[in-house]
Amino acid sequence: QSFVPGKARRLDPAVTNYFTPTFDALELWIGDDRSQIFSNFYGRNLGDWFNLMNQGIVRTAVADSDTHKRIVNQSGVPRTFVASPTDSPAALGAIADTLSGNVNAGRVIGSDAPFVRITVDASSTSEEAGLELGLPTLVHTTDGAVDVQLEIQSPVWAEFDRVEFYVNSATTKHTVNKQSGAGVVPVASYTVVPDFVKTAGTDFTVSTVTVNGTIPGAQRLEATVNLSLTGLTQDAWLVAVVRGTDGVSRPLFPMVPNSLRTSTNATLANLIDGNLGEDGIPAMAFTNPILIDVDGDPWTAPGVHFTP
Repeated sequence: QSFVPGKARRLDPAVTNYFTPTFDALELWIGDDRSQIFSNFYGRNLGDWFNLMNQGIVRTAVADSDTHKRIVNQSGVPRTFVASPTDSPAALGAIADTLSGNVNAGRVIGSDAPFVRITVDASSTSEEAGLELGLPTLVHTTDGAVDVQLEIQSPVWAEFDRVEFYVNSATTKHTVNKQSGAGVVPVASYTVVPDFVKTAGTDFTVSTVTVNGTIPGAQRLEATVNLSLTGLTQDAWLVAVVRGTDGVSRPLFPMVPNSLRTSTNATLANLIDGNLGEDGIPAMAFTNPILIDVDGDPWTAPGVHFTP
């Protein structure tokens, strides 16, 4: 394609397919306002990512802030957490290639506050997979069963109440009109529905844990969420999303002030009342996929499946 400064991009009509799989990672979650979460992340980006994985194009998903509009977008939220052999800032420069390799290998989570560890165990083979260093990201099972464990740690100001699991998820196709250099054109968009949902208070307990007793308020929220998968008959990928939901968990204000409803927050007292159910940015985190092999052959993608 060609690009002329100050003018719209124009695509070469002789080229019918601009897609290439020659990339290592893709931006799944950008910026931090409600439209980025609900319209982009849930509205299309998850669906596009799942469609790629269903075709065998397994690429690392990352999260980052977008500061195109300094007044609107807050830098530094969300972030990509990469598995590292060290947490010393001074030592990171020397292992840049290692960190890059860990990104390419999918040892990454995206988050605006919660920290998530995922492991998948297969009792039939005594294997364990995870995104952390020292574990493979693929597990073999001979009986079609695995046990998934999600360990969640989150600041007390980042409440969560819902965990979604996606396993070889089908997508639903929608057609939306988008403005382009050639005018308004129809574009396919794909949405998703979780295959399994766990909710706090019913399926798991969120506990407040003291991290350091000598520091007032040094606490965090913790939970362990379990999922047992049985009857798997084909190879699978698995992704987890942790989130707070409107009206149940408080938004991240004031740590992340974006998208808070203004009509109900005209005074300081309104602003500091917890803002439950008043929009704002919810706590959210996602994992990259764990692959599950059920037939002993090299892992095979399930194939594209979507509802037109």
